[in-house]
Amino acid sequence: MNHKFIGAVFVAIGMTPTTFADEATQANKDAFQLRCIACHAITCNKIGPRLGDLIGRTPGAVEDFSGYSDELKNSGIVWSEENLNIFLQDPNAFVPGTLMVSAGKIESQEERDNIIAFLKSGDDSLDLCF
Repeated sequence: MNHKFIGAVFVAIGMTPTTFADEATQANKDAFQLRCIACHAITCNKIGPRLGDLIGRTPGAVEDFSGYSDELKNSGIVWSEENLNIFLQDPNAFVPGTLMVSAGKIESQEERDNIIAFLKSGDDSLDLCF
């Protein structure tokens, strides 16, 4: 791959690799804000549990959140990027009886990827914790 050529293309269209990364980060943040922020935050519980450090965690692991459905708590899932992708596509199909149904069914793979990338980033700049 010719990195000089790619760099020239970025410059020609007025973008730098940093600009591209900033736009990707913003797309991740926008997807989380559109789909998740009404019920979730990164550092505090809201209607749904906090989502910081979600990868590798099991449902029901946030001790100070009592709103998990029994079906989700007893699902045996360990959250991974793959499991999150499937869950976000259709929460009730992945875990029948889960309470996260209203914002579910995110059909766009790009949007699911953006949300997962945002969760992995640890960015808590959108949190409104009281």
